[in-house]
Amino acid sequence: MFRLTTSRPARPGALRRLSPSAPAGPVFAASAAVPGLLMAATLTAGGVVAWRDPLMRPPKLPNRRPPAWGLPAAGVVYGAVTIAAAKVVGRGVGSRVIRRRSRTAVGQSAATGTTAAGFPSAGFPPAGSPSAGFPPAVIEKAAAAFLSAAAVPGVMLPIFDVARRTWARRDTGPAGTVIVLGCALRDGRPSSLLRYRLELAERVARRAPGPATVICCGGIGEDGGPSEAEVMSGWLRDRGLTDVRLEPRSTSTLENLANAAPMVDRGPVTVVTSDFHVFRAGSLARRAGHAWWRVEGSPTPPQYWATSMLREFLALGTWWPAPGIAVGAAVLRAWDVVKRK
Repeated sequence: MFRLTTSRPARPGALRRLSPSAPAGPVFAASAAVPGLLMAATLTAGGVVAWRDPLMRPPKLPNRRPPAWGLPAAGVVYGAVTIAAAKVVGRGVGSRVIRRRSRTAVGQSAATGTTAAGFPSAGFPPAGSPSAGFPPAVIEKAAAAFLSAAAVPGVMLPIFDVARRTWARRDTGPAGTVIVLGCALRDGRPSSLLRYRLELAERVARRAPGPATVICCGGIGEDGGPSEAEVMSGWLRDRGLTDVRLEPRSTSTLENLANAAPMVDRGPVTVVTSDFHVFRAGSLARRAGHAWWRVEGSPTPPQYWATSMLREFLALGTWWPAPGIAVGAAVLRAWDVVKRK
């Protein structure tokens, strides 16, 4: 952490002088960790909302009832796995630093008769012994893991937020078929998140030179109530759209696309979802063999931003873990460089 130097053996009970480069470690740690901690706090708020708000919880189906704590737990597991993988990718940077610093501290103590902290070695237990508190190795490992965990969301989420706004602004042009991905209902009516999708689907359908087909996807619904597809189709028909079809069996984005594909009989095809979901929906469509389908995103209401980012961040991190691992490895490498100065 701090680099300590001395021109002569330290006097008993006196701290050694800090070198001019000593603040480099703390400054680097703060500058890298603070943005990540702010983002982590935002995601934590989203997790709390998801826990308390039935609208944002995982689907509740008769045979599929994931617990409400599933989303926060997934975040903890993902963070732990990312840190572990980053350490592997970083080729054990933290371990090498710890071993090197430990050897240096022992050598300095033997040469000057002081501990690594600058106190006389006589009467003090050696560094790393059980009675000396937390060993330096444990502290440095914890600091490196904490910095890596804080930096991953701090680096990736702002980039993702800019990207999702860019994807959402793309005008896909007129469409022969519009596929609207479902979202949770509120008291039997479209939630604000779903209403924004339906409003965009209506605009896309009206851009077509002729009548466009709209396929409403979603089979979750509320307990004992109509499916999402039924509520969505009613909303669109009330606004004058006539060729509206229902796909009321799907429970996920992948099922939305797979079940809607056989119902498509004209192109071009535009998939409508929320802006935070555009990238994953497009990737799933390409994986399913529908590379020519276009995806357009509706705005996300402010009250659902944190929760939506949390869900999508975890989903993308599970599907494509390489970016998070790369960021964690880069932070560990930077940690090593700073400590060498």
